[in-house]
Amino acid sequence: MSWREKITQADALRQYASVVEQILMSASNMLASIVVLKVSNVAQFGIYSFVFVISTLIVSVFGTLLHRQMMLRIASESGTEQKNIFVTTLAIEAIGLVALIGLSIVILIGLSIGFDISNYLAIAITGLTFTALMVMFEACKQYSYTTDNQPYSLRSTVIYIGCQLCLLALVVWKVPAEYIVQAIYAVFSLSLLISLLANKLCRTAILEAQWRGWGEARSVFNSYFEQGRFSLLGMAIAWAQNQSINPFLMFISGPTVAGYFSLARLMIMPMSVINQGLINSSTPTLRRTFKSHGLVPMFKKVNTFLLKTFAFSFIYIAALLVGHYAGFFDQYIPEYTQVKWFLLLWVILISSSMFRFWYGQFFVVSMQFKLLLRIGITAFAVTATGLLVIGLGLNLLYMGLYSVIAGEFTAIALYMRYAKQQMAEQDAFK
Repeated sequence: MSWREKITQADALRQYASVVEQILMSASNMLASIVVLKVSNVAQFGIYSFVFVISTLIVSVFGTLLHRQMMLRIASESGTEQKNIFVTTLAIEAIGLVALIGLSIVILIGLSIGFDISNYLAIAITGLTFTALMVMFEACKQYSYTTDNQPYSLRSTVIYIGCQLCLLALVVWKVPAEYIVQAIYAVFSLSLLISLLANKLCRTAILEAQWRGWGEARSVFNSYFEQGRFSLLGMAIAWAQNQSINPFLMFISGPTVAGYFSLARLMIMPMSVINQGLINSSTPTLRRTFKSHGLVPMFKKVNTFLLKTFAFSFIYIAALLVGHYAGFFDQYIPEYTQVKWFLLLWVILISSSMFRFWYGQFFVVSMQFKLLLRIGITAFAVTATGLLVIGLGLNLLYMGLYSVIAGEFTAIALYMRYAKQQMAEQDAFK
């Protein structure tokens, strides 16, 4: 085997390790969701999903502002410099987590003045603990990806999932239905803590790194924020467009309808998992391709990854159709008659989101965050108009939700337009 073939094979193995890791994380969430539904009901599942969506938003904020910027900065650096910047990023992250905990305490105190939150206090505490630990877990994962140690990141995830499985068995046997949500997040938190303590790769990086002081940390954060602020706003808008539907349904229709929506999302999650796994593992490779060869070769790689994702998606959608028409879901999915309309929404939404995410990579890798922000604002304007006018104004909630898909298609059209324009300009320049 030639050295080129060995490198290609190693890259493929690293990508597959990342996808397997994403599948395991998805399976973890799916298993926890099944436990919530088994022990309790759809309403409790709606609360669990609401906390998970908020937690995902917070983790995404740290990921966009710190983890992704760290990856872009150290992707082509030496091993020593990678460790130094990784430790500096962790220090910045620690300050952010302390601020998050302080803000959460203030919010809880404020809510307790006007509302009785005693039944939700334990959920808030365990959910916040899970969020903080997940932020650190994701930082270590991104460091592993950027240093081409995806298999080691997979090892940490396996430890997390293994601990979680053992603890979830205790939850099913011992925890009453009314305490199921806080019990699940306590299980998540303890499992994450064990995995982080067992992560030798990151422990070694921390011990071997050189701490350069808070002045250096401030300089690093300023460089992150210079580019990351646009990406952060874009991420917030993308979250509002895609993930804010759960909080929207929670406040408009209550936890049961939010539970239907989240259960449909759970059924379609494997498509999202494969997509996100490939995105996570491919970003450093795409970045290096862009820096070495420019826009056109990078765009060709983006299309290759997109085709791989859709090959799996078509198979999975076919399996969903078989399960639907064979009556399998009516038998095993709680209240499937209500869930199926949200499932149709999610199939279309995830399929369109795949195009958006991959064409968005074209601009992420080339660090065009201002353009991403403008496109995100335009897409969200379409979505928000549909939700407010059709969903609330005309009281057609289900139809209003499809405006999210209209927003996705708007973003895709703009991505394709600007990508073709920039590649044409590069060819003309040559």
